[in-house]
Amino acid sequence: MSMCIHLRYLRLNWGVDCPKEDHPDPICTLPNLETLIVELASHYKLQHGIWRLKKLRHLERMLCVTSKTIPPDTSGKYYLPSLHTLQLVTLEEGVTMSSIVNGRENWD
Repeated sequence: MSMCIHLRYLRLNWGVDCPKEDHPDPICTLPNLETLIVELASHYKLQHGIWRLKKLRHLERMLCVTSKTIPPDTSGKYYLPSLHTLQLVTLEEGVTMSSIVNGRENWD
């Protein structure tokens, strides 16, 4: 998928396997991605690399944010500045909505 660096819109439909936790997520290598829509039978677990997608504007449907998704750094470097839509996202216990928007566990 790294050959698709200009891809701006991605919709994942049935039959797509989520990457294993010890393998990098190919979606995180798409620097121009603006929209990610997931329509799978189970939730797609977002990985830590999602914070590199600074142009990401829309995260929709069957997505799961876990504590491993949220970076420990609170310097402001890990956040999604262009995010406008966050729809039907499941949060693991202990993860807050502000941690997705700001890329950190606590929001002052």
